[in-house]
Amino acid sequence: MSSLPVLNKSQVVIDVHKLSDAERAQILYNHLKLGDQPANFRSAIKPFLPSLAMRTDFLPETARRLGSTFFAKNLLPTQQFLTDFFAKPMDFLKETVTGLSSECRAAIAVIFLNGGKVRSPVGAAELEAGASAFGVTVAAVRDELEALNGSVLLLALDEHGPYWTYKHPTISDAFSAYLAGSPELIEIYLKGARAETILFEVVCPGENIQGAPLVVPAILNELLVKRIENVNFNYLRVFMSYRSNRTVNEMLIARRPDILNGFTHFTVPIKDDPDASLLSKLHRQGLLSEEHRQNFVNSVQSALIEEVDSSFLEGPYLDDILNEAEMAEYRRSIREDVFPNMSTYVDSLMSSWDREYPPEDHFEQLQNSVSRLCDILAEEGVCDQTPVSNLASAVKLAVWRMEDEYQGAASASTPLEPPKINSTLSDGIFRDVDE
Repeated sequence: MSSLPVLNKSQVVIDVHKLSDAERAQILYNHLKLGDQPANFRSAIKPFLPSLAMRTDFLPETARRLGSTFFAKNLLPTQQFLTDFFAKPMDFLKETVTGLSSECRAAIAVIFLNGGKVRSPVGAAELEAGASAFGVTVAAVRDELEALNGSVLLLALDEHGPYWTYKHPTISDAFSAYLAGSPELIEIYLKGARAETILFEVVCPGENIQGAPLVVPAILNELLVKRIENVNFNYLRVFMSYRSNRTVNEMLIARRPDILNGFTHFTVPIKDDPDASLLSKLHRQGLLSEEHRQNFVNSVQSALIEEVDSSFLEGPYLDDILNEAEMAEYRRSIREDVFPNMSTYVDSLMSSWDREYPPEDHFEQLQNSVSRLCDILAEEGVCDQTPVSNLASAVKLAVWRMEDEYQGAASASTPLEPPKINSTLSDGIFRDVDE
């Protein structure tokens, strides 16, 4: 231990992607040989072990669970179930958590509610929080902490003394997923789940996202905002655009005014700019200032004239941001500023062409945009297809000039052969795994 002090903390970081097939096989063998799975189970899965050791998604933690009846007691010893066990470890882990007793889940909740780490001996307040959440006694929770040590939980040690944590970080994710499936446990979930996880698992009342069954009631708005207000802006922006209602968005803007900084500039195509999606949502909720709305209108106009970008017409609700007078000005720009200059736009695009891509594909977005602009004018009775014809002629000439420089895509690589099973793994390492 004095030669490798890190072992005293019971935690060692291993880059599993750098493990060789033989090393993964040895890890799998060790966990099965030293685990508590019965010999008949090990005999049944023995033929499939070499292929499991060679999986790209192989994790030592999954191998540990396979060797433990705590996690894999009811796992059928077939190739399909074993493959799923390694390919979808979170699904199986969630099933394990769901099947635990209330006392066990309360013990995990003690760690969960304290950010994944709580000092030992655990204080009465921390134990009571977990016990009350699942309707069990404090004494039972304390007992289960000891019982789960080494399987789900871990009593580790650092320079400050012993502490309880998860045996593996995925335990927290599985417990979070379990809580998210029960509306009655949502407060516990909000208090303990990672903020980034919350952003992609919950919705506010009035919003409807398929696959997000966890609706945060208004009474927990303050807790929700407190947990997520400091997360990365890119994650928060997505949440506000699609999952948050007016009340929560208003609270977040008050605490994070920097959220609105992206409304000063929009990238082309505008419909794909995530700030445009957020601006659209705030406009529908009545939270968008006139200054920011006008800036968006100006950006749309500039994108049209400079790059013939009309994508905002395709974006959900984006065209609703412009009023009738502004749309009239937009149509005027199409007729007078854009359509007379088709060859100029084609020449500009030629300068940005990557010679590895087919020249005709380089102008597809421009052609689609011009067709869309013609449709806009057609709505007011103007159905002149001359700009489309002019563009087609300019593109044809440009492609003819570009074809001599076209390098073409790299030749397709030889199809990969399915991985061969190393006979050494089958005949050597796993030979006595069931003895």
